[in-house]
Amino acid sequence: MIESRDQLRQWLNHSVRVEITDGRVLIGTFTCTDNDANIILGQCDEYLPPGYPKDPRKLGLAMVPGRHILKLEIMEHKEEEIL
Repeated sequence: MIESRDQLRQWLNHSVRVEITDGRVLIGTFTCTDNDANIILGQCDEYLPPGYPKDPRKLGLAMVPGRHILKLEIMEHKEEEIL
């Protein structure tokens, strides 16, 4: 449990890419989480699945329910390389 908390602390204020169950991708700054794995992203942009406009929508501060998260990854590259 302690190792998990340490890992989450290391992710704070880092850019993350989150894939959710409806096909959207959210990219933002990992701000916090809770016991239910809900996360808060700051400066969040939303990218829609293929077939929709490619331009991101600015969300700002966004709460992502943990039950809808398929994949979460720390970004080390520019957004264009990740998408």
